[in-house]
Amino acid sequence: MPESSERETGVLLPIGHDESNVRRWPWVTFALMALCMLTLVATGTTTCDGSLPEWEARVQAELAEVEDEADYEPPPTPYHVWGLIPSEIRMSSVLTHQFMHAGWLHLFGNMLLLFLLGPPIEDRWGRPVFLGLYLSGGVFAGLFFAAMASSATIPLVGASGAIAAVMGAYLVRLFHSKLRYFYFFFIRMGTFEAPAYLMLPLWFFGELWSAKLSDSVGAQGGVAYWAHVGGFLYGTAFAGLIRAFQIESRFLKHRLEQRLTLVAGNPIVQEIQGLQQEGRFEEAFERLQREMRRTPEDPDVVIATWDAASALQRPHEIAGPLTQQIERWVARDEMQSAADYWCELTLLVPDAPTDPKVLLAVARRLDEDDRALEARRALGHALRHGASDLSPGLALRFFEIARTRAPELAPDAGRRALEWDQLPDERRRDLENQLAEADARRAMSTGPEVAPRAHGWRGASQRALDIDLGPAAELELETSAERFGRTSPDLAEPEPPASPPVDGPPGVDPRESPEPPGVDPRESPEPPPRAERRESPEPRPAPPAAALGSGPRIREIKAVDAVPRALEAEGLVVRRDDKLHRIPWSRIEAIGVGAVHGVEARPVLLIDLVLDWNDPQAETLQVVRLSSHRYDPRRLAPGIDDPMQAFHALVRELLERSRATPLPDAASLSGPLSTYPDLGLYESLVLDAQ
Repeated sequence: MPESSERETGVLLPIGHDESNVRRWPWVTFALMALCMLTLVATGTTTCDGSLPEWEARVQAELAEVEDEADYEPPPTPYHVWGLIPSEIRMSSVLTHQFMHAGWLHLFGNMLLLFLLGPPIEDRWGRPVFLGLYLSGGVFAGLFFAAMASSATIPLVGASGAIAAVMGAYLVRLFHSKLRYFYFFFIRMGTFEAPAYLMLPLWFFGELWSAKLSDSVGAQGGVAYWAHVGGFLYGTAFAGLIRAFQIESRFLKHRLEQRLTLVAGNPIVQEIQGLQQEGRFEEAFERLQREMRRTPEDPDVVIATWDAASALQRPHEIAGPLTQQIERWVARDEMQSAADYWCELTLLVPDAPTDPKVLLAVARRLDEDDRALEARRALGHALRHGASDLSPGLALRFFEIARTRAPELAPDAGRRALEWDQLPDERRRDLENQLAEADARRAMSTGPEVAPRAHGWRGASQRALDIDLGPAAELELETSAERFGRTSPDLAEPEPPASPPVDGPPGVDPRESPEPPGVDPRESPEPPPRAERRESPEPRPAPPAAALGSGPRIREIKAVDAVPRALEAEGLVVRRDDKLHRIPWSRIEAIGVGAVHGVEARPVLLIDLVLDWNDPQAETLQVVRLSSHRYDPRRLAPGIDDPMQAFHALVRELLERSRATPLPDAASLSGPLSTYPDLGLYESLVLDAQ
C-alpha cells in the first residue's frame, strides 16, 4: 500500500510536511476518513488482518444445519459484495471498493496518507474539486487495475488508488514541499525531511517495479500495485490540466477566497458585509475602519477593510494595515495567505513598503507555487524598496535566491553581502567569483554601446523613429474614408482623444480617468466593419534553427507608438504621425501583451507587435506599440460593449490573423493579464529585452 514502505528489516513512514497550515477545516478529507471507518465497522471487517469473524460464524452456523457440506454454497463475503472483481465488474463496485478495507492496519495506513496529503490540496482547490479528484481517481485506479489483471477473481478493496491520485496531484501542485519521514532500520531510528519531487517519484517507480515483478511471478492477491500506479498517473494528469489551463488562478482561487472562513468568523464583519450588499459602501468602509482601529490584528477585519477600500478605489488608505497583516502571516508561517495578499497589494499599491525579510519569504513561496513572474517581482521589490534595510547577511540570502530566479538582481545583493565582516573567507572567494561570472555574462549580452535604461530594473525602451511600417501611400484618402466610415478631411486631422481606457486588472478603473473634453464615447463614429475573414493561411515557416529554443537572445528594443485603426485582409492599419500605414500580417512575428504601471498615471494595457522576433541576426527588436489609453478597442470589435472583452477580442484577432508567437505564452494571453510594476520589467520578462 502507498502509505509506507515495509520490509523485514525496517519501516519508512511519512509523518508530516511543511504545508500543514490550511485556511479552513478540511471537511471533505475528514468526511472521507469517517466514511471509510464506518464502512469497516458496518461490514464486520474489524480485525487487524482483514478476517471476517461475523461472516465465518454465519458460515459455521449454516454448515451445522446442512446434511451434505459438498452441496453447501457459502454466502458472499462483504469483500465480494462491495469490492471490485476484475473478471466480473459491476458499475457500483468501481465506487464502493474505495471505502472497503481489509482490516484496521490497512485502514490506518491509508487514512494516515489521506490525512497528511488531502488537506493542502483541498485548501488550494476547494472542496468540490478535491472530492472530484478523490472519487474519480479511485474509479480510474480500479479500472486500471482491472485492465491489467482482467482475469483476477480476488476482489480489490481499499482507498489506496484514490489516495495515490491525491499523491500525484500533490506532486504537481506542491512540487517543492518537504515531506517528513520516520524510519526504523535494524536498531536505528529517527526522522528526516526530503522534497516531494524526490520522494513521490521514487515511491511511484517502486510501485511500478513491484507491479511488473508481481506479474512476472504470477502473484495473486496481496498489494494492488497497478491500482497505485494508475491512481498516481491520474492525479498527475488531473493536476497538470488544472495548471495548463490556469483553472486554479482563473476560477478556483477567486471563488474559494469568497468562501473562506477568514471573514465569516467575525459577526461584526458579517453585519457590515450586509451594508455592502445593500450598496452602502461608504458607510460599510467607515465602520470597518473603526472596527480595525479597535482590533488592528484581527485578520477578518483587516481583509474585509482592504476589500472595501479596493472596491472604492482607495487601497492606499489600507496598504499599511494589510502590510502588517502580511508580516504577521509570515511570522505564523501562513505563507499562502501572505503571498496571495502581497501580490494583490502590490498590484493596487505598487510602492507599498514591505520588510525585505518578509519579501524573501514571499518570493520563496511564490517560486514554490510556480508563480515565477510574481516571485521575481517580490525580489525586485525587496531590492528597490528595502535596500537600506538589507543587511549584509540578509543580502547573502537574497543573492542565493535571486541568482537562479532573477539573475539581473543578484549582483547588487552580492556586492552588499561582500560588506559583511563575518563572511567566511572561502564563501567570500566563491561569492566574488560568482559576481565576476555574472558581470561577464551581462557584458557579453549587452555590449558597450547599450545606453543605460531609465525605468525599473532595465529601464524604458529607446524610441526609434525609423521603423518601416510600410508605405503610407498604400492607403489613398478616398479609399480610407470608405474603410473607416469617415470623411476624407478627417484623415488629415490629428487623432481625436481616445474613449475611456480599457478596464485593466484589479486597480485599473476607467472611472478614475475623466472624459476628454468635448468627447462623448456614445457619439463616437460607428466601428469599422470587420474585414472578411481570410482563408486559413498556410502555417508560417519555422524560424531558423538559431532562433529556436528559448527564444531570441536578449536584445535592445526600438519601439514606436501607433494607434490601430482597422483590421484588413492584407494587414493591420495604424495611424502614426498623422499618417496611415498598413502592417502586413506576415511582418508581425510575435505579439506581447501586459498591464504596465508607470507609463501613465494609471496602468496601461500594452499590445506590442514585434516585427523581427524570429531573426537571430537582428541586433534590435523592432516593436509597434499599441497603448490602451490612446484608442478604444470597441471600435475594432463591433458588437462588444465591454472594453475589456473588446481588448481581449482584439488580441485574439491579431494572433489569429498574423499567426504570430504569443508572448510570454499562449496561456498568459488567454487568461487574466499579467501586471508589471514598470515598463522595464515588462520588456525584460515578456520581450527578453536588455
